[in-house]
Amino acid sequence: MGAMSTTTSLSTVSGYVRANCMAVFPPRVAYYIVVLDPAGQPFSYAGSPTEPIVVPVVTTRTREPPHLPGRPPPRSCGRCDLLDHAEGRCGGPSVCRDQICGWDEHTSCPADCTPSSRTPPVLPSLWIAAGVGVGAAVARDETVVNPDAGAGASCADGAPAEECVDVTAGTALVPPAAHLAGGYFVKDWLSVDAALRWAIVAEDRSSVDGDFLRWEIEAHLGLWSRRSVSSDLWFHFFAGLGYGSIQPEIAAEARDGSQVTIFETSGPASASVGGGILWHLGDPGGLALVAEYDAYYFFPATLPGIELWVGAAYGLGGP
Repeated sequence: MGAMSTTTSLSTVSGYVRANCMAVFPPRVAYYIVVLDPAGQPFSYAGSPTEPIVVPVVTTRTREPPHLPGRPPPRSCGRCDLLDHAEGRCGGPSVCRDQICGWDEHTSCPADCTPSSRTPPVLPSLWIAAGVGVGAAVARDETVVNPDAGAGASCADGAPAEECVDVTAGTALVPPAAHLAGGYFVKDWLSVDAALRWAIVAEDRSSVDGDFLRWEIEAHLGLWSRRSVSSDLWFHFFAGLGYGSIQPEIAAEARDGSQVTIFETSGPASASVGGGILWHLGDPGGLALVAEYDAYYFFPATLPGIELWVGAAYGLGGP
């Protein structure tokens, strides 16, 4: 610890010297005293910059704190002295990994009080994530050609019963899909994001007519909460627009009673809202587990639904 001088850190009152608590931290405090004459010239010293007076400072008291006769003990610094009141953390609990050695952090968060050559964590400017998800959607009433009936099948008047399937509206499974997402932080709490969804299971029978897209891409505006280097858990909420399709898988019956699997198409336009969490495995802003919930609505081929996907995320870049 560097030495303190009377001109910056100490005040002289009634013949004794008192140090500001903000200048006193474990394991020791070092100081020296310079006495000036009326002309402002030094004429006496106690200690020196090269050989200061050293006083041990402990983290746990075993007896009453020392004090001058007839005077109360000096106050101890709390976190209100260590943190900016504007951050709204004054008087709060110790915060690990904030690079501030608080008055009680020598035992609760020693990493903040131990000198280290490791670069302190910083908030990333970019984030990327990948994972897998499943969902559910509300299928719509429609009559379709049985995709298992082969080429040339139709639902025209007089067509064989096995060639037509009447789909009944209801909840249907949206098969697994791979997800890739990422974004750029415009502010600590605001990001511009993109997300790609690729259906692992989708309609691929050659007999099916129509535009069955396996993919969907979305652009989001994201809002973030608890995003700081002192929080392991980050929350985000988003809204956006997309282009592509999802394909709910429906177990149905042809008009002849035979079982058939139908995939309904959707979109190709969509709107979505959702949210998610990032739980960091190490320093916040680095490797994290991610879980995200997405509620969407496709049009003009109407299809509302939801999806949950989980995966891993990582932050890139710095301020």
